[in-house]
This record gives sequence, C-alpha cells and structure tokens, in this order.
Amino acid sequence: MATGDVVRAAVAIVLGVVLVLVGLALATNFRKVTEWHIRAAVSSLRGLERIPPWRWLRLDPETRVRRGVKMERLLGLVMATTGSASVVTGVVWLARLLFG
Repeated sequence: MATGDVVRAAVAIVLGVVLVLVGLALATNFRKVTEWHIRAAVSSLRGLERIPPWRWLRLDPETRVRRGVKMERLLGLVMATTGSASVVTGVVWLARLLFG
C-alpha cells in the first residue's frame, strides 16, 4: 500500500463530496444561488451587446435569466452525478488499498 494512492483516494472522496454539494445547490436552486449567479453573469456581460456577434442576440434580461437558470440547473445535476461517481470510486479504491 503506497501512501500516494491513499492520498489520491482521499482526494477523490473529498472532491466528490464538494462536487455533490455544489451540484445539488445549483440543481435545486438552494437559497436562490443559481438565480443569483446567472443574474450576476448577465449583468457582467452587458458590454458584449455592442460587439457584432452578440448584437443580433438581443433578449430581455429576464429571458436570459430564465434560460441561464435552466442551463445551470442542468449543469448542477451533471456535477452532482459526477461527484457521486467520484465518491464511489474513491471509496472502492480506498477499500481495495486497505483491505485487499
């Protein structure tokens, strides 16, 4: 059993838990964190409306927020799924290293 392998398995578990927590917060719009993030992103990109590729995509801000929230909730679901797979992989890896 190498120390580096145990550390890698522990990091996989910890990062998996972080991915699950952040993913669930985004997917469920916990305390409106998803909506807040999209509103901040839309407001920071207002200057791009003058640049030609984005000039033709003029939407009202509320439509952008609704679309962005849907996309970010989907991204949160993917993050939570990936994080749970990382946790399972890390636990199996750690169990193999320690017990077998």
